[in-house]
Amino acid sequence: EKIPHVLDAATGLCVCGYIAQACVIVDEVTTYYITANEAFEACENYTAEHKALLKLLDNVALGEEHLRVNSGVFTVDLNGFELSNTDNCGAIYVVGEANVTVTDSDPNGNGKISGEYGLEVGSGTLNILGGTITGTSYGVEVGSGTLNILGGSVISNRQGVYVDGGTLNIAGGTITA
Repeated sequence: EKIPHVLDAATGLCVCGYIAQACVIVDEVTTYYITANEAFEACENYTAEHKALLKLLDNVALGEEHLRVNSGVFTVDLNGFELSNTDNCGAIYVVGEANVTVTDSDPNGNGKISGEYGLEVGSGTLNILGGTITGTSYGVEVGSGTLNILGGSVISNRQGVYVDGGTLNIAGGTITA
């Protein structure tokens, strides 16, 4: 019988040595999550007043899955880690009323999001302040909604940013294709 991980509330570590994939910080209270998906789901309930920060604590390989964000206002700190997927959708897919900001607090700038599309905006708002976003097809795809690039790097073998609809605002960062 498989015993579930029990995370220490102060450190995010399980006695078996497992490290939480992510934590969410709201009002100086940190909650650890076994999977990044659980942390993203928790953030869908936060508004701008909460100033919610989702921080990666390890590399996260989603496989053929992606993190669909339907609602919530929060910041994702890559914290020097990589979030990746192999799905034909962005590793983070922003839709609905969601407003997501991506940044990287790592002093060496090692935070990265990668996949066929690094990020995808179906509707809602995505803000890139830091990190490296890479995609084999598109670094970021915008089908609708708003993409604001204020920092970081967007890199793709094919097209850095693909805008099929919606709004693209660029005030910083780099785009390479």
